[in-house]
Amino acid sequence: MSGVSQIEIVESSATLRDLMQQQTTIEAKERVQCLYWLKSHQVSNITAVAELLGRHRVTVQGWLGKYRESGLSGLLGEGRLVGGRKSKVPAAVEAELRAILETRTGFSSYQDVQEWLRERGVELTYGGTHYYVRHHLGASLKVPRPQSLAQDPQRVELFKKHSA
Repeated sequence: MSGVSQIEIVESSATLRDLMQQQTTIEAKERVQCLYWLKSHQVSNITAVAELLGRHRVTVQGWLGKYRESGLSGLLGEGRLVGGRKSKVPAAVEAELRAILETRTGFSSYQDVQEWLRERGVELTYGGTHYYVRHHLGASLKVPRPQSLAQDPQRVELFKKHSA
């Protein structure tokens, strides 16, 4: 019969029900609920579980495959690695860049940052450099505000001392 589960669920129905109530995310609750329904014989096949959860049958079969391979920890995604492309910027270069961006002078333009990275063997486009600095590092460039040439540096220092 198509859609019949060929999986042995080792946890009891009561354990699964309690575990389902402890879940903090909807995805995890759905996965445990799938096991609970199959264990308690409320649902007879995978297609029925998928319809009740509003998921595709193949998705539910994937969940059961994860459970079969690595138990509840595999099903709930514990210890799962985050995917994605590795950063082009090595950790040492990133740490050095962060330190420079935190200084008072920093960089005056993203093109300067791009050239600085290029000197260290990292090739990023201008847009990639901007995105990396603003969104990944959460930094902004230090661009000085315009100052009057008639300003007296001693009076500025006195103002800074007494204004705090």
